[in-house]
Amino acid sequence: MNQNIISVKCQRTKQTDDAFKEFMSLVEGEFNHRARKFPGLYKSCNGKLLENETVEILKYVCPQTPFDSREIKLVSGQQFPDIVASTTYGVEVKSTEKNNWVSTGGSIIESTRIDGVERIYMLFGKLGGTPEEFRCRPYEDVLYEIAVTHSPRYLIDMDLGENESIFSKMNTTYDALRTSPDSINQVRQYYVKKAKGEHKTSMPWWLGYDTQMVIQLWSSVNKEEKEILQSKMCILFPEILKNQRDKYARVALWLCAKYSILLYNTRDCFSAGGQCSKLNGKDMGYKVSQVVARYLNHAKTIKEMFRDTSTIKDEILEFNSEIWSDTGNQVYKNWLNQINVLMQSQIIKDKEYKHITNIPFAEWFEKEYVLE
Repeated sequence: MNQNIISVKCQRTKQTDDAFKEFMSLVEGEFNHRARKFPGLYKSCNGKLLENETVEILKYVCPQTPFDSREIKLVSGQQFPDIVASTTYGVEVKSTEKNNWVSTGGSIIESTRIDGVERIYMLFGKLGGTPEEFRCRPYEDVLYEIAVTHSPRYLIDMDLGENESIFSKMNTTYDALRTSPDSINQVRQYYVKKAKGEHKTSMPWWLGYDTQMVIQLWSSVNKEEKEILQSKMCILFPEILKNQRDKYARVALWLCAKYSILLYNTRDCFSAGGQCSKLNGKDMGYKVSQVVARYLNHAKTIKEMFRDTSTIKDEILEFNSEIWSDTGNQVYKNWLNQINVLMQSQIIKDKEYKHITNIPFAEWFEKEYVLE
């Protein structure tokens, strides 16, 4: 599936926009006329052949339009557009061997786009039908989602309805997004919000994170890094303390997406080892859960993170935004109140914990007890 741009040199105005729209309508009509007249003509047409055919038809149609056929030229190389001539208008050529109108498009970054191309149309060949069929539509009107191959790329649907493009969904425009210096983060935030609304166990790992190319197992992570990551888990994912299914799912996704770490049994980070019976090395005479112990034993690192929230602010806003405050120490207080409520239910759920039900977890945490 190849993409190309065929451009016509002129100064862009509403009048020329309308003229180019009509130009592309004529090109679409000529392609379909030839496909019906000579069935199978384009059936085995590869990307390069279709590029050349598009150039030929554009030049053939040119006399019926205000555009100059001499300004339609094929440009080799990896630039975007591939066929350009100091242009304002262009045509991206795509095709599929299947009998449908969908395909994978170009990169959302468009880092190789040549200056001057402002208005692009998609010319799409559906080569799997009988006869083959072609459509031309404005480029931004047929891009419905973003997916990842080796980089984030648009998905094309030539049947896309009005206001169904990815830009409409994001409440932006194609030109605004492509010229934004923050386009990747905008797209990522859209999918973060979408994931929160649809599936709490999904995460857009492919946008915006400095993810490593190699994934490592949790068992290979050193002790110091584990301490930092487990402390972050305590801050970012309050559901760990709730009685719900998949309560460790977001933790596992976060580790894989942001840190390229695979923790295939996330539960072990908090509950492995059963119960604790010692406090600061002394036998308490009763037991508490490992979850309680893990939070208490990470208290020092957790407090250090809250003393300078700049290093964790973005993650708090994304994963546990209800505790955020622009007032320094208030973020820590909000988190402590949140955890105190959840932890009390964790502590009193078993009769063995009856000895400590009158002690708020926040008090334990503030004094940095160590449970063993």
